[in-house]
Amino acid sequence: VSVSIFGRATPVELEFEQVERSK
Repeated sequence: VSVSIFGRATPVELEFEQVERSK
């Protein structure tokens, strides 16, 4: 996951998490 690489959540990662939680 990009979050682990950058050490912080990127806008794309944040949106991805929101989409996953919506399911």
